[in-house]
Amino acid sequence: MRKRDILIICQVLLLFIFIGCGKKPKPNSIFPETLPNLHLIKLIEGKKAIEEINKLHGRQIHIKKGFIAYYRGSFEEGNWREAVIWLSEADNEQIALKQTEIMMNRIKSNPKTPFHHFKERSRQGIKIYMFWGIGKAHAVFQRGKWVYWISATDDVFDSVLESMLKRNL
Repeated sequence: MRKRDILIICQVLLLFIFIGCGKKPKPNSIFPETLPNLHLIKLIEGKKAIEEINKLHGRQIHIKKGFIAYYRGSFEEGNWREAVIWLSEADNEQIALKQTEIMMNRIKSNPKTPFHHFKERSRQGIKIYMFWGIGKAHAVFQRGKWVYWISATDDVFDSVLESMLKRNL
């Protein structure tokens, strides 16, 4: 079995686990209950989110707050419409900018990265790193003290990105 196939199987299994939890997450001021074509199915915050963010990085990242929002929509053409938004708050804007730049430089320079087709865009005066891989489109950007990582299926990616760019923390 190829590594990509294993990753897809793991994503599907995790999705079923999240669905099986049965509890509807409480919306908060940061993440809306719905995004275009998607509904919030799970929200991780506090210490647990910070632990998950550090696990993703493979080391401790100094952040004040962390959130992970899981959204899901309809099943279309053999795939779920879905998005995951990772959000972390740094101590200040300069640290958030530095964290974003370091993260993107490490991802792009890693010869084993699963990501490809890196592009940089600017929307509403915000520098956005966009790339693809692991079956999803991704965007990373920093606004103020906040660093966002959005992973979404292609059919909802643009609308999720626009929704997060419009939110004001």
